[in-house]
Formats: sequence, C-alpha cells, structure tokens
Amino acid sequence: MTDYTELQKAAAYAAQDTTKFADESEEMRALQQFHEEVDPETVLALIAENAALRKDSERYRWLRDNDSEYDWEFFGRPDDGLGNDHDLCDEEIDAAMGVEGAQ
Repeated sequence: MTDYTELQKAAAYAAQDTTKFADESEEMRALQQFHEEVDPETVLALIAENAALRKDSERYRWLRDNDSEYDWEFFGRPDDGLGNDHDLCDEEIDAAMGVEGAQ
C-alpha cells in the first residue's frame, strides 16, 4: 500500500471548520496545500486500492459466515496439497461466493 500520510494531513487541515482559520488567506493556503497533494494518479490509486481491499474484506466475511459449509482451509491448494497459491485461493473463494449468490 502507498503511504498517503501527507495527503491525509492536507485534507484534514483543509476540511476543518472555517472558523478555526485565522483569516481567509490561511484558509486559502490550506486549500492550496491540499490541491498540491492531490493529482489524478493518486485518486485513481486510492480508488483501485479501495476496490481491492473491499474485495478482500468481502472474501473474509464470506469465509467467516460460511465456515461450516466449506472446507476453506483447502482453498487455493494445488491438487498435490503441498503448496498454497493465493491467487487460486481467491479464485476459488470468488467461485464459491458466486455459487452461493446464485442459489
């Protein structure tokens, strides 16, 4: 994950109650600082990261809520059972989630 600490600080500073700024020029500096931290690539990266994290959290909740119906410890294991393929695991969980949604 990317570090968005400076963007977060700038956004928090710019988003505060306008009565907390000493004057209009301080408010404008806060907004300018925020705009300097934001660019389309950062926004797109945040959106993509959010979508990936949301999908992971959906998988976790599905596994948590369906632990008695599926032998989930074997998701993502190749046929030989010796390894663990995380992408395969995600694909198998997604497929099981889809089957459940279709019922």
